[in-house]
Amino acid sequence: MKPSPRAAVILTFTCFGCSAYDPIDEYGYDPNDDEATEAEYTERVAFNKNLVLEDLELTDWQSMTTAEVQAFLEVTPYGWRSVLADHVSNGVSAAESFILAAQTHHINPLVLLTRVQLEQSLIGKQTATQTALNWAMGCGCPDNQACNPAYKGFDKQIACSASRFRSYLDDIAATGKTVSGWGPNITKTSLEGSSVTPQNAATAAIYTYTPWVSSAENHVKIWSKYVTYVGYVPGQTPDPDPGEGEEEPPPTQPGPVDIVIDSNDALNESNAKFTASTSWTTTSSTAGYYGSNYLYRSTGATTDAAHFQVYLSEPASVIIEAWWTSGTNRSTTAPFLVFNANGDHLGTYHANQQQGGGAWRSIGTYALTAGWNEIALSRWTTSGYVVIADALRVRTP
Repeated sequence: MKPSPRAAVILTFTCFGCSAYDPIDEYGYDPNDDEATEAEYTERVAFNKNLVLEDLELTDWQSMTTAEVQAFLEVTPYGWRSVLADHVSNGVSAAESFILAAQTHHINPLVLLTRVQLEQSLIGKQTATQTALNWAMGCGCPDNQACNPAYKGFDKQIACSASRFRSYLDDIAATGKTVSGWGPNITKTSLEGSSVTPQNAATAAIYTYTPWVSSAENHVKIWSKYVTYVGYVPGQTPDPDPGEGEEEPPPTQPGPVDIVIDSNDALNESNAKFTASTSWTTTSSTAGYYGSNYLYRSTGATTDAAHFQVYLSEPASVIIEAWWTSGTNRSTTAPFLVFNANGDHLGTYHANQQQGGGAWRSIGTYALTAGWNEIALSRWTTSGYVVIADALRVRTP
C-alpha cells in the first residue's frame, strides 16, 4: 500500500510548533480541514454495530511494509510526528513491531495501528509515559490485577494483540464462536446493554476483544480516518522495495510443489514458516518425530493455534500431509484448519494422533492460492489430552 498523494506531500516537510494532541480530531473530522466537509466525513464513517469491519480488512496482513508504517508514524494523520516514530522496545522499533505481529498472526497492520490509537492514543501523541508504551494494548493486564511482566514492552503488546485477534478468528473457524461466545449471526448483549448480532467473523472478533458498542464505533471512526489518509484498498499488496530493506518474496517454485514446514522454523526454506506461542512446549522425548524436535500443547476451550505457513507462487491443488508422534495422551480429534492466502477457511481435518505417528498422514486435498497459505493446528478440542505440532508437507499429487 502506497501513501496517498496527501501523505506524500506532508512527508516533504517537518512539522514545527504543532499543537498538542486533540482527542476530538482522532476520530477523523477536523473543521479546519478543507479536504473533507462534515457531510463527507459523516458518510465516510457511517456506523453499523453489526458490521464493524470486513473479514478481509482484518486479515489483510500484507497491506503495509515496514517503511510505510514508519512513514505513517513520521507524519501521522494528525499532521505531526508520533512518539512511536523513535520508540524501540526489546531491540525492535515500533514500525517493525507492527509488521512482525502482522506477518506472524496474519492480521492487518493498519488494524493494529487503529487499535493502538483506540487504546492509548499513541499514534496521535508526541510524548508518552514509559508505562503507556510498555502496556500499549493492555494485554496481560486483567481488571483490578497486576500486569503480567511477560507481556511488558511495546513489541510484546502488539504481538499479544495480533495473537488474540488471530485466536478469535481461529476459534470461529473451528467452532463458530469465540471463547466468550461471540460469533457470526449469534446475538449477544454488549457491556452497555446493546443487542448485537455480528454479521461476520471480524466483527465478532472485535467484540470479543472489547465488548462495547461505543468502542466499536470509535474503532470505525479511527479506522476510517487512517484508511482515507493512506489510500488503503483491501487486498492490494504493496510492492516491496529491497533497496529500502524490505523482505523480498520467496523464489518462484518451478514444477511440482513439494514443501515441508518443520516446527523448528530454523530448518525451513524461504517458502515455509512456523510460529507458535510460548504456551507450546518444545521437546524430543517421544521417538519418531520429524527433524530435530516437535511441540505439544494441552487441549482446552481456546485455540492458541500453531501456525504452519506455505508460500505458493501460483494457485495449486495440493495434498497436505501431517507428521506427529503417537501416544495414548494424544488427542483423537486434533483439529487442523486450512486457510488459503486470502484467509478463506477451506476446511478442518480432525486427526487421531494416538495412531499413525512417525509417518506422513494425509489431512486432505485443498485448492490453495498464490501467496502465503496457512494450516493452523488448534488446541480447541476435547480436554485432557495434548496435540502435537511436528511437521507438515504440501505437495502436488
